[in-house]
Amino acid sequence: MSAAMGDESPTDRDEVPRAIVDARVLSLRIRARRELGDSGESLLCSSREFLLRFLRARDFQEDEALRVLLNYHRWRREAPEVCSELTANSVQNVLHSGYLAVLNGRDVHGSRVLVYRIDRWDPERVSAHEAFRISLIASELLVHEVETQRCGVRIIFDLQGLTFAHLIQLGPSLIRKIAAIITNSFPIKVRAVHLLNAPAFFYTFLGAILPLLSHKIRSRILLHRSQDLRLLQSSVPLDVLPTELGGQVSTLDMLSAAWAHRVLHSERMLLALGPRHAEVCPCADDQGC
Repeated sequence: MSAAMGDESPTDRDEVPRAIVDARVLSLRIRARRELGDSGESLLCSSREFLLRFLRARDFQEDEALRVLLNYHRWRREAPEVCSELTANSVQNVLHSGYLAVLNGRDVHGSRVLVYRIDRWDPERVSAHEAFRISLIASELLVHEVETQRCGVRIIFDLQGLTFAHLIQLGPSLIRKIAAIITNSFPIKVRAVHLLNAPAFFYTFLGAILPLLSHKIRSRILLHRSQDLRLLQSSVPLDVLPTELGGQVSTLDMLSAAWAHRVLHSERMLLALGPRHAEVCPCADDQGC
């Protein structure tokens, strides 16, 4: 399934009646303001579009959406090392390296597909925080897509070229923080995490970190122990996959360059995510910010 970005209205395919959507948006806005106000904070953005991201990410379960929304504010406050400057300039060392590619189409469930190539991350030049920051930038841009709010993302890690230097940079503490942000603090569903071309020593590392991860994220990790990509290809159509993964379109270098171009042309939006700015808020209705 493919979907052009920005080609649908925010509520034209929600499987919830419009009146219920309106009521839950209003309730979420009131509850979030109250909860954040009690801790001396304010809601980053109160627009319908912003709040709908959290409701869609939790299938309109209001309590769950509130939990993610509050966690989203918390990690932005407590993890300044990765979220204080979500700009293209802050990830220059990795943005043009080919480390991250976002595929043009979607998987069979409508999820966006992201491919990370570890051999394009030089741990001597790029810190783990910077490598993670480029993931947060991708998330902040993709969450503006309504279909991605509904269907989430599928992540592919090609671990070819992984070294002990990468693992030392990551460490259990940072991995736990990353997993917590991805699964409980951001309005995007992670549908699956594919691990390809893992070196032998990685299995020991994986065994050590799995207990640090939630059951939900552990259940979605798919470890490919050989070059057999049939499981991946059954979830992502060949006309979406790049040639390096047995697909029929483009190359990862071309897709990565296209994604870098999009990041560079989204600088104004990214700057608005900084600590001295409000969330980019499309206040198109009278209940906006």
